Amino acid sequence: METVFRKAVKDDVPMILKFIKELAEYEKLAHQVQVTGDVLAESLFGSRPYAEVIFAVIDGKEAGFALFFNNFSTSWASREYISKISISYRSTGEEALAGNCSGLLPLLQLRMASEGSNGGC
Repeated sequence: METVFRKAVKDDVPMILKFIKELAEYEKLAHQVQVTGDVLAESLFGSRPYAEVIFAVIDGKEAGFALFFNNFSTSWASREYISKISISYRSTGEEALAGNCSGLLPLLQLRMASEGSNGGC
């Protein structure tokens, strides 16, 4: 199985929303999700993006995502990286990927850290 990473684009908003809802369901917080596709599109791809998303793609299917953004610490006078990472078995639609997905979490974390260091974090 080939695993690649790619940055999300505006056309990915429905998939990002799907991952957010799946994560909320897993965390038993689905009833608190209020975000819409329009809000995500503006927040991630508008004139002033507030966050970024990277997908982990296994054999052409998005199997996980990392949503991350910068935050400035006044105490340390430095930027911090904040994230939400989720690996979805359902989004792949294949039981066979379940065993491979557990290895995606550290790979997504490394990729997110790499993106953060490229941005000065």
